[in-house]
Amino acid sequence: MTFPLRKLRPFRLIAILPSERRVTKWRWNLEWLTTRDHKWQRQHWFSSGFDEPRAELERKCVCDAAQDGQSPANLGWLRQLHCSHAPKRGPFSICMHRADATTVSYTEITVSGQRATMRYKPGACCSNGAMVTRTISLAR
Repeated sequence: MTFPLRKLRPFRLIAILPSERRVTKWRWNLEWLTTRDHKWQRQHWFSSGFDEPRAELERKCVCDAAQDGQSPANLGWLRQLHCSHAPKRGPFSICMHRADATTVSYTEITVSGQRATMRYKPGACCSNGAMVTRTISLAR
């Protein structure tokens, strides 16, 4: 089975496999699909069509500050982080807002031995839109 990558916009897909202590990233840039394994440690990936190096730096600082004294071991912490406007609402906040662009959506996928759940929220994370949740059984 082939996947029509040429029809897709650039993306990053990150698989976090706790049972294998493995993190793998696939990145499509409209020309190449690359795969990279990462160390088993806390990491964040950010992109920006505005100023990617600065966005990565500013957002990493926000993540590090959010980590101080807290355990990021739950989805509530992660959702709150994705709604963050620190250091200020604008092009470098995780919940991004510019005159010509904004965060498009938030998606999270959790998988256990029994089920897979996908949660999707259209629009910026700080918006009032409802999160749509779908769960499928993985039981055999």
